[in-house]
Amino acid sequence: MTKAGVQAVDRVFRTGFKYAKAEVLLLILCQKGEFTHDLLSISQSVATGKVTDVLDSVKER
Repeated sequence: MTKAGVQAVDRVFRTGFKYAKAEVLLLILCQKGEFTHDLLSISQSVATGKVTDVLDSVKER
């Protein structure tokens, strides 16, 4: 996996260009009671419910 990552970086980055750090944050937004199943989750986490509540309150403003 590391070898593939290094090869991908070698193809994308080129000498002579200036690059800056960037970050992408992915957030899954779901209705209450809905959640994305994965191998380890049994139910939606409490933290996810709190994030949804905050986003709903911001949206209502």
